Amino acid sequence: MYLLRADRHLRVVTGVALLAAVAFAAVGLWIFDGWLAEVEQMAPEAALRRLRSVFVWVVGTGGVAVIALAIHLWKLGSRVRAVRQFPLPRARVLHDTVVMRDAAAVRRGKVIQALAVALTLCGAGLLGVGWGLYFVFAPRAA
Repeated sequence: MYLLRADRHLRVVTGVALLAAVAFAAVGLWIFDGWLAEVEQMAPEAALRRLRSVFVWVVGTGGVAVIALAIHLWKLGSRVRAVRQFPLPRARVLHDTVVMRDAAAVRRGKVIQALAVALTLCGAGLLGVGWGLYFVFAPRAA
């Protein structure tokens, strides 16, 4: 059994990135609150148009991001299965990690690929439901 030691520098970088993401989200919420107050003052038709455009943007980027993560995980699972080792050679880890080899690594690669399939279905479902909801709230021609 081989133990891959944690990378201290990676821990620091990950912590800083996490704090930056939290700060970015807080600023984003503050900006969104101001934007929503502005939308509340608009005429109903203009507000609905603005909210629909934001809905399309949020659902579209969310669905594409989930599918992009699925593609990354599929490729990771393929590499794990090909190399028959998890974590991959030369990988840096946040915590001390036992390295799996042979059959255990292949099983882990298959699990990662199954997760990729599930995320692809979730992303496609999100885009499909978003498409359907957009047309529920789209203006109707009289």
